[in-house]
Amino acid sequence: MDITVMVALIAAGAALFGSVAGAGAVVFAAHLQSRRAADSTRDQWRRTTRRDAYAALTLAARRMRSPADDIHQSSEGMQAVLLGRYGDSNPGFSMGPERIGPLRDAVAAVTEAAAIVEIEGPAEVAELATTLATQCQDLVVYTARSHQADRPLRTPELINGIEATAAQFSTAARRSIA
Repeated sequence: MDITVMVALIAAGAALFGSVAGAGAVVFAAHLQSRRAADSTRDQWRRTTRRDAYAALTLAARRMRSPADDIHQSSEGMQAVLLGRYGDSNPGFSMGPERIGPLRDAVAAVTEAAAIVEIEGPAEVAELATTLATQCQDLVVYTARSHQADRPLRTPELINGIEATAAQFSTAARRSIA
């Protein structure tokens, strides 16, 4: 075999190897780029889903405040009746279903939103969502039991605890989607 042919074969082999290696590098780079784009899209979707879940829970907790305040005002009126401030007249304070129903509905919305956060959120945020839902449920149970026993409520303490947990939840939620 002539040296020229040998050099030509070596050069052809090197060119073929270079072409295959170059093509492999291009394919690998394209794969990495598409994987990064998919990861970025998935991360954006996860942040959006979490933000929506966190916002739903935050709004549900805020919407619960109005029926909770209504219960508190009624409980103060009932306490005044129990303490005899109105004598024999009843000024119309009641803790019947017309007062407890809206609170129960608002707490149901908090519980539903918390369930979604438990699925979507990281552990810290999910734990706070569970705590918030439990505190809200406790408020309904306590309110119903107090109504049945005709005793005044401690709603400000319970509501303050709920608001403190809601603030902690909001802070943790912001950190998790940052």
